[in-house]
Order: sequence, then structure tokens, then C-alpha cells
Amino acid sequence: MKYDFDQKIDRRNTYCAKLSSEQEGLDNHLYDNDYIYMQIADMDFACSEGIRSELKKVLDHNIYGYTIATHSYGSDVYDMIAQWLNAHHGLSIKGSNIFYAEGTLGAVTSALKAFTKPGEGVIINRPVYGPFTMCINNVGCHVVNSQLLKDDKGRYSINFEELEQLAADPNNTAYILCSPHNPVGRVWSEEELLKLHEICQRNHVLLISDEVHCDFVWGDQKFLPTIKVTGGKGVVMCSAFAKTFNLAGLKPGFSVVTDPDLLPKVAQSSEFIFPSPFTIASIKGACLYSEDWLQQMKEYVRGNIEAATAFFKQRMPKVNFYEPEGTYLLWLDFNKYGFSDEELHQRIYANAKVILEDGTLFDPDHGHGFQRLCLPVNRSRMLEGLERIAVELEK
Repeated sequence: MKYDFDQKIDRRNTYCAKLSSEQEGLDNHLYDNDYIYMQIADMDFACSEGIRSELKKVLDHNIYGYTIATHSYGSDVYDMIAQWLNAHHGLSIKGSNIFYAEGTLGAVTSALKAFTKPGEGVIINRPVYGPFTMCINNVGCHVVNSQLLKDDKGRYSINFEELEQLAADPNNTAYILCSPHNPVGRVWSEEELLKLHEICQRNHVLLISDEVHCDFVWGDQKFLPTIKVTGGKGVVMCSAFAKTFNLAGLKPGFSVVTDPDLLPKVAQSSEFIFPSPFTIASIKGACLYSEDWLQQMKEYVRGNIEAATAFFKQRMPKVNFYEPEGTYLLWLDFNKYGFSDEELHQRIYANAKVILEDGTLFDPDHGHGFQRLCLPVNRSRMLEGLERIAVELEK
């Protein structure tokens, strides 16, 4: 293997977000060596040589002024993304269907600004990525939740009957789908995607599909771009190379639109959003020179999922979860232990010194007793963290 994903890289004093424990209420523990951080969905892996090489070219140029990438100037950037999506996901699009955004959330926010009005409702499926709520509130809309259904094995599904009812309300004008789903790890089937698209079309609801985890799909599962399955009518795809190549800090996001009725507003909402020259370089390095890194990284992450799954079954059998069909996340149900949210948080975060994310961040009403675990980390460190948690839960 060319790349060493067991390498331990010290991320202290680099303004690394996951090492900031302010959001977890653990004051004065910033950059504490004793803590193991597995809460934010980024990787503790060095980036590919292809990306590093392209970034170094920009660094050595010594000028970092305003940079643009439009369809008339810099169209090759969009052509690269289009070729990548076609090669990896069979999405036959042109560079002219792609628009730069500052990360996936930037793409989601731009779509909301373009197609919704303040006071309108935006449908989401909780438990779901918490910042969706922030995006919705920031544009003056309000959250309308269609709760996912969970079976005894911990597998989630969409409540289509409820979704139909909510979409029928003329005040609800958009629906944000998470595909693959963060945090529950579902990869939606063709049948599910077609059904939810039909509901949206029937009720004139814009379908915004966050597909940033699309390159992490496991086993026999196959990721299906919503635009490809549905034909793209009334759909805005939002994605980025942030998860795939661990480039979140560079915000290499984009929207994909094939519906000619949506194109003008998406294009307008994307004006004057300038990428960094490093962002453009990272996209080029990812699309053209990083295939080997991606395949080796996914093999390692898959090994982490298998190791974590085996650990829970052996050491923490009371924890209920469904092994993810996609993403590098585990959505863990600790409710069989009988702890309150406060006690569970105390045992894991303060006593075990392992930082995860509380379930209520993804589902304020029904996320009690849940934790989200992110697995693209050094394997020995991951297992050490899980062992610490197991010991604390046994006390």
C-alpha cells in the first residue's frame, strides 16, 4: 500500500475544528492530548500526493489574489468535476450544469435563497445533519420535520405517507434529502428516490439533494445520484470533494442542475462566489491524480467500520446500530444502558475522554441516548477510544 493511513499526524495548533471542544461544553480542554476526537466528519489522514502537488504549485506561485472559475473563464474546472461524476457515478452531465459553492452547505443555502421565501417551510428527515436546520433558519424559513422510521434492527426508512401530507401544504416549498444519509447511513434505493421525487413533483416542492457522502458506499450497495434516477426535473444536487478527499477546509463544493427551468436562478445565486486558488488546485489534484489514494483510503475506512462493528458486538452488545450502507458514520443507540443524556455524556466525554456528537444535535426530539461516531481515524486510536467508552459504561 502506497499510503500509510496508520500514520499519526499531530493536528494541534493548526486551528483544527475537531480539536476544539467548545461545542461539547468541555472548557479548557482545547488540544488536550488525553482526548480522542471522533465527532466531526473529516479525516485524520494526509491528503494524496496528487492534491499536494497541485497545491504546491499555487503556493510556489506566490500570488494569491482574487480567483474566478466561471463557465466562460475556468470552464475546465467544471469539466473535470463533470468527468469525475460521470466516471464514478454514471452521471452524464456537462460542465455547464455545475456551479461552484463554498462547500455543500453553501450549495444548499444558495438553493434555498434562490427558490424559497422567508416564512416558508423546508422539509427534512430527522435524525439528520444538524446544520440543515441552521441553513433553513438563516434564510428565514422554518424546519418541517418528517421523522424517519426505525425498525428493531436500527434500520431507518422514509415515512412516505407523512412526507406526502407535508408536501401537500402549499407553505412547504422545498425538501432537503440527505443521500447517503448522515447520520443513519442509509443508501436510498431507486424505488425510494423515485417515490419521493414523485411526491415533490406532484406538490411543486423543490428537491435539494445533499450527496456529499456519495463516494462512501459499502458491500452490494450502489449510490444513485438523484438527478440520474429522476431525470433531474425540480432537483438541485449539492455536493463537494470535502468528504471524499478530506478537503473541507478548502470548501470545494458545487451544485449540479440539469433542469432548464432551474438553471437561471442557480446561476444567478452562484455569482460573485469566488473560490480560492488552492480550492481550484485541490479539485484538479483530486479529479485527475488521486484515484489510487481514494481506493486505498476507502479500503482502510471499511476496515475501521468492520473493526468497530466487531468491537461493539463483543464489548458493548447493548448498543443498537445498523451497520452503514454508506458514509463513514455510526449512529449509536445507547438507550438500553438506561442513562440520562447528561450521564451518558459525562461517562463518554468527560470520564472516557472521547469526543463524539450527542444525538440531540441531529434530532432534538428523538435523539436522546444516541451518539454519532466518525470513523476515518487511526485504527489503533479508534479502538482505544471504544475501549475507554466500554470501560466507563461497565462501571
